[in-house]
Amino acid sequence: AYNAKVTNANPTFNAAYLDTNSTVTAVTTNNQLIVRNKSTLRINVSSAAAQKSATLASASCVILGQTVSATLSGSSVALNVGTINTSQDTTANVTVTDSRGNSSTIPLTITVADWQEPTAIITAKRQIIAAKKINKTIF
Repeated sequence: AYNAKVTNANPTFNAAYLDTNSTVTAVTTNNQLIVRNKSTLRINVSSAAAQKSATLASASCVILGQTVSATLSGSSVALNVGTINTSQDTTANVTVTDSRGNSSTIPLTITVADWQEPTAIITAKRQIIAAKKINKTIF
């Protein structure tokens, strides 16, 4: 038996991200700015191509310890990540794998705006006014 390894056969692709939450993008006017815990992050894989007679199998991304994956049918797929909870820019490692197990990874820097719900601690106390006793003589 003879095993042959196909070299220089990793798939190629492009990756980009955007915020798909229209309420957030109406405020930021920038779908490339991901707002912490508010934006809906989606990573688009496009122009994916397998090499040397392989076929495309899957796409995935790992961001903040979370993995999102999808089967690739055709040359593009959307990876819906959802909201992310980080206060600073982060990296999503986007990977495309072919039918032979060959893969390519693109590190995608995600621009994040730190934002948190406003909070307040409010203490209400009743003000007590001492009543004065008035003595008046009425004629």
